[in-house]
Amino acid sequence: MADGTLKDDGYYQKGVTPSYSRNQSTEIVTNNITGLQWQDDADVVTVTKPWVIQTSYDEGDYNNTSGDTATTYCLLPLLLGGFTDWRLPSVIELGKHSGL
Repeated sequence: MADGTLKDDGYYQKGVTPSYSRNQSTEIVTNNITGLQWQDDADVVTVTKPWVIQTSYDEGDYNNTSGDTATTYCLLPLLLGGFTDWRLPSVIELGKHSGL
């Protein structure tokens, strides 16, 4: 980057035709522009995890992602397609892709 800052994948895709591919054997989708990947197997329908556990939410501790959360699911380590370095998208990344 000219300014030395990291950008989310929406920044790199601005004005570029989206391109995605799905690997049938690993059940992983890849954004061919940014190289970002995500899980696309049966678990995406059956496994649901909260951002924070109810106790943390009730206490207003919205940054505490410990417990049985989506963050800890990615850190099990989660082994998908031979990769173990999975992470959740940031709030900014989620907003860019949901139109927020």
